Amino acid sequence: MQIYHDGTTEIQTRGIRHKTIDSIYAGDSVIQVYCLNCSIEVKKVRWIDKKKVGKEIGDDIKVVLLSECNSTQDEVFKLLKTGEDRVICVASKIQRYGRGRFGREWLSPSGGLWFSIGIIKKMKLETADTLVKPITKKVYDVIKTLIKKDIITYIKEPNDIYIDGKKACGILLETQSDSKYIKRLVIGIGMNYYNIIRKTGGCVPNFEYSRLCDYTDADITNIFINILKKIKKFFDTEL
Repeated sequence: MQIYHDGTTEIQTRGIRHKTIDSIYAGDSVIQVYCLNCSIEVKKVRWIDKKKVGKEIGDDIKVVLLSECNSTQDEVFKLLKTGEDRVICVASKIQRYGRGRFGREWLSPSGGLWFSIGIIKKMKLETADTLVKPITKKVYDVIKTLIKKDIITYIKEPNDIYIDGKKACGILLETQSDSKYIKRLVIGIGMNYYNIIRKTGGCVPNFEYSRLCDYTDADITNIFINILKKIKKFFDTEL
């Protein structure tokens, strides 16, 4: 596979070279547009299946699926401030102002898996520093099971997940607190899945990124559900 500076991606199937020119959402499907030897092919792949999520998760987690928002982190904090006592998750097809650590821009176009999970929890201020690594490990455990064994997959501490030597997923932990205690905790997960990877994508310009769809055929809904379950269990048993 070759990634171009203009953000397009070239893949090879049965000896024929294809060039991905865009990836957009239509309804609940991602439409990937390919240039196949100067002809156009449109491939549809599903985004998060709301009914399946509801069946698997039930009422344990309040799940909100959006077409577009500024930041899933901000959306979850807004909902937590209303006093919602359940775990809250917001996923969005597109983030206009997604962010990573230290406020860095995280480009979040259609085709990726961008979501945040939050909880109201009273914790000591110093607790936050101890949570990033175990939460990243929970997400990594889901991804690792999907990738072929001959592909190197690892965590770059403290919060990045790499596939084949390139960053595929980043974890962001943010809190709201008073002078003594954390009051609200929100975990952001940004995962390259079907989205086009541009040269300036993610948090760091001129940085190499990978996509899960190039290494697995796993359903994006199942990945989303499995991560939610692991994070919820972590909240219940380890916080």
